[in-house]
This record gives sequence, C-alpha cells and structure tokens, in this order.
Amino acid sequence: MTTHPTLLCSSVVLALGCGGEPAATPPTSVTINCGASDEAWLAMQDLVNVTGARTDDVNAAHLSAPATGALLSAATPTTFQWTLALPVAGLAQHGVDNGTFVWLHFTRAGLTAPFDVISVDPGKPDVDAGVLAPCLSYTPSAADWARLAGAPGPLTLSLYTAKESLNVVTEGPFQPTTNAFTFTVTP
Repeated sequence: MTTHPTLLCSSVVLALGCGGEPAATPPTSVTINCGASDEAWLAMQDLVNVTGARTDDVNAAHLSAPATGALLSAATPTTFQWTLALPVAGLAQHGVDNGTFVWLHFTRAGLTAPFDVISVDPGKPDVDAGVLAPCLSYTPSAADWARLAGAPGPLTLSLYTAKESLNVVTEGPFQPTTNAFTFTVTP
C-alpha cells in the first residue's frame, strides 16, 4: 500500500491538525455503529476520495438485505445487513480502532449531504466470551430514518470495506463489483 502523508496525518492526528491546518472533524452526518470510531471513517474516506476503492469481491462487504430494488417504507426504519466473505476473528474489547470496518454511504435527491455510517466487525461486546462479536447490520434511529427516507423516491447505498490498525488503513479500501444499491422509499 502506498502511504500518503497528508492522508495519514488527517486520519490519525485529528485533534492536533497537520502543518498548521485546522484539525479535521467528521460532519454530524456520520453515524457510529457498533462502537466504530469516527477516525476509522475519516481514514477510509480520505483514501476513497483520493485513490478510490479497489473492486474486490473477496475482501469487500456485500449487502444481504434489503435486496436492491426493494420498496422501503418511510414509516418504518429498514435494517441494512451485509456479509463479509472472509471471517473476522474476534478482537479483545476496546479494539474499536482495529479491525474490519464497513462504511455505508447513502445518497438521494433532496438529501443536503450524504449520510454515512461507519461500523466495525466485530463490534458488539460478548461479555461471556471476552471478545467483540460480529456486527453485520445497521438499523437507523427514528431521527436518522426520517432524514434518510424523508421524501419518497430513490435511495442509493454504496459499501466500502477496509482493514485498519489504530485507525490507519492497512488493507483496502475495497468495494464489491456492484456498488450502487438502489431502493425506492414509499410513503
């Protein structure tokens, strides 16, 4: 992987800023799922914006529900689920800056800015096992769903996946071959 110093700097040293520039902060439209860090999202977003994501169906997350083309009710939040082709080993708790991260990037006409979700796999504590168990879904809160599905019409989702260590991308970002899942929001 080629290291881009400015990307590394903006991703890792958020609070301090780089080269006299103001520190980067994630927009309020970023939703944290399963304890992922906003720094993980920034690291992945930086690379996707500058170099793009590599199409790789083995390493990329794949949407498993809802099916592309599905009708989604504006009245009830939809759960978005994905799979990873390669199993993810459990991490010790507090491992939310390490692991496989999945970025859900939603767009639609009328949405003033993209709506982004960052999730980490594994993500939810499994106290009995002492590790973090896989987190492979996201259900928007009522407020988030109102924003995402606020008007009837098409809603598009793109998925990006990266392996990160201490919020630095070590592998990826990857995207599936088909990476524009479109749904229709109905009243």
